[in-house]
Amino acid sequence: MILAELRSKMIEIEQGSFSSDGHTAIRTQASRRSDDSPAKPNTFSDACDEEASFDSASKGNAYDENAAMRKIERLCSMREQASKQLFQRLVRDGFSETVANSAISRALSCGLVDDMRFADVLVRCRVAAGKGSAGIARELSALDIDPLSVDEFVRLSENDESLELDRALALLMRKPPRAKNVREAAYRKLVTKGYSAEISSRASRMWFDAEQLK
Repeated sequence: MILAELRSKMIEIEQGSFSSDGHTAIRTQASRRSDDSPAKPNTFSDACDEEASFDSASKGNAYDENAAMRKIERLCSMREQASKQLFQRLVRDGFSETVANSAISRALSCGLVDDMRFADVLVRCRVAAGKGSAGIARELSALDIDPLSVDEFVRLSENDESLELDRALALLMRKPPRAKNVREAAYRKLVTKGYSAEISSRASRMWFDAEQLK
């Protein structure tokens, strides 16, 4: 009989229903939780509200100036950036215009961002890709950069017009257009690539005439 009672009490202890004074106790969810512990949400809506509150607190500095600077650093580590492009990117990513402007000013002052350095690189890349000077000038102007303030562009502009013509012809020979009216297609191709109407007309005519002689 005593052994049976001991076994019964051991089972009750293992099940967590036996109190230290020898009496059984029914432990409810409220009694298991200490008074100072936060209550669990009762509904899915409550849970969402608590999660949103936590995210808001943990991300309170996600869009401050220091966060914007870190993003600028990451972008500039990949390639040169223009200040206008960076501003547009920061605003698109959720930073306020005030924060974006402030961060970009800091980046400009410390030399992390340099519009002239960016412009020189852009001009060299566009020339290597066979782009025309008129198109390059438009691209720089769209970034609020004066083409004539860019050393590489000034050197390009000072070249003899024949060099621009040669570059246009080289582009057509390297990538000839495929169309029924190839001369017209060649002209459109050059205009699209940023060559002036005059250069495009001359180059497309010269290229077409050379193709006819083959």
